[in-house]
Amino acid sequence: MIEPGSPAGQPELPAADVAAVDRTATYRRIALRVMPLLVTCYIVSFIDRTNIGIAQQGLRRDLGLGPAVYGLGVTLFFVGFILLEVPSNALLRGSRHAA
Repeated sequence: MIEPGSPAGQPELPAADVAAVDRTATYRRIALRVMPLLVTCYIVSFIDRTNIGIAQQGLRRDLGLGPAVYGLGVTLFFVGFILLEVPSNALLRGSRHAA
């Protein structure tokens, strides 16, 4: 039966079917918006890790750094990166102007 409030020629779906359709459409829309960002972040992360390995060759050749000194430098870099990541994101979030 066609309900008076529904578009012409389209029967109204039961509430359970509407919820299932809405949930599937919502997940699809979220995936289409989030997945490109996640893939881009993964690629940038991979390139970043690769660059650290490539930098080792240049540091060894140009500065004469040995493996132990290079390992210490990379460790200090990542420790600083991890410790400062959350506060920097908090500052960025706090600096946004209210819309």
